[in-house]
Amino acid sequence: MINIRRKDFNVLVNFFYSEFFCDYLEEVISDLDDEKSVVTLFKGMEYFIEMMKEYGIEVPFCSIKDYLEQNYEDGNKLFLQLKERYDKEQADYQVDEEFGEMFGSIDFA
Repeated sequence: MINIRRKDFNVLVNFFYSEFFCDYLEEVISDLDDEKSVVTLFKGMEYFIEMMKEYGIEVPFCSIKDYLEQNYEDGNKLFLQLKERYDKEQADYQVDEEFGEMFGSIDFA
């Protein structure tokens, strides 16, 4: 088992949040050719939300839909568009791997 200092954990959580709820989300939204993976985005966001619940850290949203509705003017419409892309991508590629399985190993390559 690895013990991590609270400050270091917070740094990792902040970077994780920034990556999926800010940077990658904006890339997916602006990706008109659907080259960015909405499945990866949603799985990362869901993983983050579940991890925060598991560690007892409160965040001001309870779901991806809730986050989008709070942070985007047409958040519900945006969620429905992304969910449609998610469903299509999931059906086309049969992505069944959990987020922790996809990215749970240290790989510096």
